[in-house]
Amino acid sequence: MKEEDVVKVKLGAFEVKTDSAMQAYYEEVMMAEQMKSAERAKSLLVEEAKTIEAYAADKGLNVQKTENGLYYVIEQEGTGEATTPGTTMYVNYAGYLLDGTLFDTSWPEIARANNSFQEGRPYEPLSVNVGMGQVIPGWDEGLMLLKKRLQGQIPDPFSIGVW
Repeated sequence: MKEEDVVKVKLGAFEVKTDSAMQAYYEEVMMAEQMKSAERAKSLLVEEAKTIEAYAADKGLNVQKTENGLYYVIEQEGTGEATTPGTTMYVNYAGYLLDGTLFDTSWPEIARANNSFQEGRPYEPLSVNVGMGQVIPGWDEGLMLLKKRLQGQIPDPFSIGVW
């Protein structure tokens, strides 16, 4: 075709739908897409579980898994009382991706060691009312598995410290 060529197109409608019919059509399409998405999520969970389990085996971790799918390791169990919903915890943390990349921490030393220290940012324990939806569900569930540390117990700077 050349720039000066003319193209004629004839359009026609096969079906005319009312607003409510269009709404029903879109709802049907969205429902089908949600079902596909749920199926993709199921297969991703299986793949992610394999990745996590391989990582744990490679690192020699004694990983436990909750019914909800949270993988966790308690390296040193606290000697205090069990955590209950509504308990306020002050949590020092370091979050890493499976490849070892630090994505967040409350410890300035760890941030510096991983070249992610931000001047002026407060590095301090995160105050969390456990079981109240203030943090992602995995944190709420994981924090509920911990026992309170007794006074004088020093937290390990490379694990979630609760005291």
